[in-house]
Amino acid sequence: MIHGASIWRGWKLAAKRLQSVGIGCSLLEQSDNLYPDKRMISNERPSPYGRDNGNSWHHPSQQNPNYNPNYNPNWQPKPPVREDSLKSGMVQIERKNFIFALKENPRGRLLRITEDINGRFNSIIIPATGLKEFMKILDEIIKASDEVPIQNPPTQ
Repeated sequence: MIHGASIWRGWKLAAKRLQSVGIGCSLLEQSDNLYPDKRMISNERPSPYGRDNGNSWHHPSQQNPNYNPNYNPNWQPKPPVREDSLKSGMVQIERKNFIFALKENPRGRLLRITEDINGRFNSIIIPATGLKEFMKILDEIIKASDEVPIQNPPTQ
């Protein structure tokens, strides 16, 4: 049976032999120099993020609230795409405004439906090639809404 201490000694001897023939310094040797009071196993490395009293790890976003892992200083935003408005319309339903805009850009025509709720905007874009299918589904939903009775009518 092999015990942990004998494995450690074996790695230590192998590291010394490699170092004696000029094959660099091992992690085991480095760990003894960096942390003389604590032995490290061969795959441990000092954390670049630091440690609190040796037993808890914090993600960089916890240390810096402005941390963004996708930040790249060389990143450039995409140039805006030119869109021509062909037709637009607006409808207000309860407290929401819906803006329908038929537009054209270099990739083709599209319908942009924008929902405006007190200054917050959400949009969906439907390519013009799918408008007939979109209308077909919308007509089916309107028909079902008219046919199926309301289970919980709104109270006033």
